[in-house]
Order: sequence, then structure tokens, then C-alpha cells
Amino acid sequence: MKRPEELHSLTGIRGVAALMVILLHADFAAVRMAGGTISDVIFRGGLFVDVFFVLSGFILSHVYLTGRRGDEPFDWANFFLARFARIYPLHIATAFLSALGLVIVAMLKNDVIPIEINLMQAVRELTLTQAMPLLGSDEIWNSPSWSISVEFWTYFTVFPILLWLTPRTSVKQTVLLSAVILIIFVCFFPFIGTAARGWPAFCRAASEFTAGWAAWRVWNAGVKVTDWQVDVAFVTMFALTQIGPHIWDPLQFTAVLLVPYILVGLVSSQSIARRVSEHPIVMFLGAISFSMYLWHPLVLKILQVIAAKFPFLVGNVSVFVVATLTFTIPLSWASYIFF
Repeated sequence: MKRPEELHSLTGIRGVAALMVILLHADFAAVRMAGGTISDVIFRGGLFVDVFFVLSGFILSHVYLTGRRGDEPFDWANFFLARFARIYPLHIATAFLSALGLVIVAMLKNDVIPIEINLMQAVRELTLTQAMPLLGSDEIWNSPSWSISVEFWTYFTVFPILLWLTPRTSVKQTVLLSAVILIIFVCFFPFIGTAARGWPAFCRAASEFTAGWAAWRVWNAGVKVTDWQVDVAFVTMFALTQIGPHIWDPLQFTAVLLVPYILVGLVSSQSIARRVSEHPIVMFLGAISFSMYLWHPLVLKILQVIAAKFPFLVGNVSVFVVATLTFTIPLSWASYIFF
């Protein structure tokens, strides 16, 4: 089967999503050092993690389902190896470096070894079950890897179902099914906090992955979105993530409903949003986005240690954010090359 075309605009939007998550975490770290609370955070990009889940559903459907006949055997061995190679090496490297950092800091402070450093958690990290229902825990070594955990297992629990459904459902049925699932989850989202562990986390990834699959089917059927509609949806999504006195206000969750529509628009229009996402700098960030996502917590921990000796970093959000990006981007680029 011929390899499908690369969708450059979706590479770019991945970079935007990674950047927004990093800005949130860097901002929160700076605010917390200054004695502030999470309500004082300016950059509110937590919901851009959801963009990753929808993107995964769209891109994996594009790569593995484009041009595929319904009765054609699926190469699960190749699928598993590809997913494993994409995720596992960098996850393990950053997880165990995070654990090592926790141990070193505890030793320097003459504290006891942190509770999360134990054999059972090591097994969870090794099996990528650290945030999964029943098996996971709250004490994850590299905190953003919760999303890697649930997304990885979505590939092997949800994708086979979507693979089976694709030749057996119409595009309209696909949209209806995914819309109902996503709306139900979004309605419950405000009541379960950040949904970063256990069943809430897995349902979050599964529902949004399914929405990405539906968006791919809509685009694959030849549906196009006009330029201005994409731009309005894009701006609205950003605006919704920033509103309210808290970074997790209920109205923000409606932004997730716009993501499948935006992805269809990014690959079917000539909108401003598409041109921005295909800019070389944004594309570069998209290429190294996975590395940025997993490395930035380690950079933040190092900067917090440095800030203890250089007080000008404490409470200075702009300097702390710039320092975070200054170290994270080159490190992620090197990681992208070697991993």
C-alpha cells in the first residue's frame, strides 16, 4: 500500500499544542515559586493536551486506513513496532532521568527517598501503565507521561474497533457516534478535574482519539471547510482555553469540540491558520514536539534549583518562560535526532 501524503499543517499544530502546554507549566512553576496560586497563571494551555489525542486519531487513521480495503489483513506486528519505537525509548529515558533527579535532590537535602521511587512504579513506567485504570498511580515519575500512557494503550484497545467500524459505517454514522461520545465526555469533564489518571484519563484519550478518526473520515470523503470558518474556529478555541478565573473553568472544555472541525479545516483549506501551522518555525516545533513535551519537566526542575540561588528568576514569569524555552528547544532537537 502506498504511503499516504504527509499533512504538514497537522505537524505544525502539534508544535503549537506542545508550546502551549510548556507555557502553562513554566508559568505555573514561576507563579508557585513566588507564592502564587494556579489561578494566577496567564498561559492556560492545559486543554492543548486534548489536541494531541484528536491528532493521534486523525493521523493514525490517515496513515493506516487511507486506501485500505475492508477485507485487507492488518499488519499488527508492524503497527505495534512502529508505535513502540515512536514512544517507548524517549519515555523510558525521561522517566528514569526524572526518578534519578528525585533521588539526587533527596540525598542533597538529606531527606528520605521519595515515595514514588519504588519497584511497583518502575514496573508501571516500564509497561506504560502509569496512568491506566486499575494499574496506574498518582506518583508518575515524569508527570506529562500520563498522556503517553493512556494514548499508547488507546492504540491497542480503541483503534482495532475503529479499524473494524470503518468499512461498516457511513461517514454520517461515524460523525454521529464520535460526536455523542465526545459530547458526553465534555459534559462530565468539569466534574472530574484534570482527568489525568485512571478511567477519566483513558476515557479522555479514547473519546478524543475517536473524534480524530471521525474527522479523518470527513476529510477523506472530500468535505472541505472554508478559510474564514477555520480561522474563526481556531481563534475561538484559543479564546475558550483562556477564559475564567481558573485554568480549568467548565466553559473551557467546549474548546475540545472544535478540535476535530479545525483539523479538517487545516488539511482542506488555505486559511490563515493553515499558513501559520505550515510556517517553517512552527513545523520545526511540530517535528520535535514529542521531545519538547517529555523533556520540559526536567528542564523546569533544573531551573527551579537554579532559581533558589538566583532570586531574579523567582516570580519573574517572562524570564522563567524564556529560560524554559531556551533550554528545552535545543535539548528536544538533539533528542529528536538521536532518538
